[in-house]
Amino acid sequence: MGERIPVMTHYLRMIAGVDRPCAGEVSIFGSELNTTDEQQRRCLQWQVAFVARGGPLLSVLDGINNVKLPAQYHGLGSARDIDQRAYELITELEYRADHSLLPAYMTGLQRRH
Repeated sequence: MGERIPVMTHYLRMIAGVDRPCAGEVSIFGSELNTTDEQQRRCLQWQVAFVARGGPLLSVLDGINNVKLPAQYHGLGSARDIDQRAYELITELEYRADHSLLPAYMTGLQRRH
């Protein structure tokens, strides 16, 4: 999708179950998004998330704690589980950065990461 940010944003919102597909078929975790009802989509939304471009970071939290905050806020596991999932996610992204920096000390690339 490249530089077409509105298209990419709609695509990500569709994959996260926020928007319905306009055409074609989209399946996630075995559920067809164009045929799911509101309750089914809400259940899927708990399993998929994305951060919109330009999503703000809390200035008082370092990078890793900004990653963990949504799961902590929503009570999506024990502190140990959330720590493990956050580090697994960062490892999957294969971007080596100092995740202990506060946002004010990060480069633009680090903040997007």
